[in-house]
Amino acid sequence: MSDEEIRKLLAYYYLGTTNETEEECIKSYFQAADYDSLPDDLKSSFLLFSGFKSIRSLRSSLVVEPRRKRIMPLAYSYAAASIAAAFLMAAVIRTGVRTDYGYDFDGSSITSADKAIEEMQSLELLTLFKENEESLHNLFNK
Repeated sequence: MSDEEIRKLLAYYYLGTTNETEEECIKSYFQAADYDSLPDDLKSSFLLFSGFKSIRSLRSSLVVEPRRKRIMPLAYSYAAASIAAAFLMAAVIRTGVRTDYGYDFDGSSITSADKAIEEMQSLELLTLFKENEESLHNLFNK
């Protein structure tokens, strides 16, 4: 099959109008072809249609330098973990555990236990006064 015929079949393939037989022709053409001897415009199609065979042949011709393994020394790992833990502890301590005991008459939250007890005592006195208001009124108005 000539280069012109394969280009025509490739054009139909990329338009999506080829059948299985034509696609097999394209595949067999590229599997039999040598990558270096192909024109530049067919090299990208070569990689698509020649499959793993072409990838293996190209891989063997590539010069690949082995990657150096970078192993972080254990001391650096401990240092990084310690720094992360310190930041986490600082964030927790900074935010703290805030407890709201209730709300004041103006709507502000009460965060002190002593202030909450003082407010409760005031409310108890007001409740006692309200419950015994009539008795107190009679006592003082005699």
